[in-house]
Amino acid sequence: TKSFGELTIDVEKPNEWTSSKSVTIKETSDEYKTEYKIRKYNEETKEIEESEFLEYKGTFKLNTMATNDYPILIIARYNDNGTYSDEKTYTVVNIDTTSPTNTKPVVNVSTTKPTSEASIVIRQDDAESGLDESTIEYGYSLDNVDYTWQASSELKKLKSGTTYYVKTRVTNNVGKTVE
Repeated sequence: TKSFGELTIDVEKPNEWTSSKSVTIKETSDEYKTEYKIRKYNEETKEIEESEFLEYKGTFKLNTMATNDYPILIIARYNDNGTYSDEKTYTVVNIDTTSPTNTKPVVNVSTTKPTSEASIVIRQDDAESGLDESTIEYGYSLDNVDYTWQASSELKKLKSGTTYYVKTRVTNNVGKTVE
């Protein structure tokens, strides 16, 4: 059995949600060619696909979705003219490339008595990294153009007979914002 040396796969911010991740393969030997391949889920075809082995030439970026349900697997090895080392693998998750949904909110108004208050119920969601709860904003407008934004879901001092437009604005945990 040939001794090749160690390979270590390092991934940037492995436990944080990001929109991409940098991958570095650390080698203890420069005597052999280092190769890697990637196995991932293709969202369009709904199939698992795997690349051929590629020569490692330095840090590379992963910028496709990677979740616990559909992780990206990095497989690395040394190649000595067709004699291969054992493969090292690393499972990558927490890459979110999509924005939150832009589902319209629901407005709850009291139907049992006239009221000057309403409550906006957010319906936006982000199935991958989730919503950053501290960024949720509720907007209202009289002309559907210029919105006033606030942290509270409660609208107060509404005028009877006036049309109000409402929407919500959210940011997911990788910084993608949608109204």
